[in-house]
Amino acid sequence: MASLIEVIDRLDAVDDSDRFDPPCIFAEGGPDAAPDARAVVCPGDEEGAFVCPQNPALSYVLMVQQAKECIEVWSEWRGGRRPTPRDKFAAVMYYSRNDAWLPVE
Repeated sequence: MASLIEVIDRLDAVDDSDRFDPPCIFAEGGPDAAPDARAVVCPGDEEGAFVCPQNPALSYVLMVQQAKECIEVWSEWRGGRRPTPRDKFAAVMYYSRNDAWLPVE
């Protein structure tokens, strides 16, 4: 288990190709989690239940595929700038709470 900001920063290493059981991010505090909250990526399930089998105390944040897309959009909207771990965290958590891309400042 790692911190949420570390999990989000390493999403490129997560295989999200399984459309039936997509991997999801879970963290202490779910959408309101702090960067240092304990977090993990768990596989989804066919029923669409958002419960992490590795640690049921963690709450759903976002599917990995959606989180990767948040980071891509963040970069595109900022002229291709490479996001820092904090930028990635902000983009993913904004989407998790608002179901919308993080606006450009």
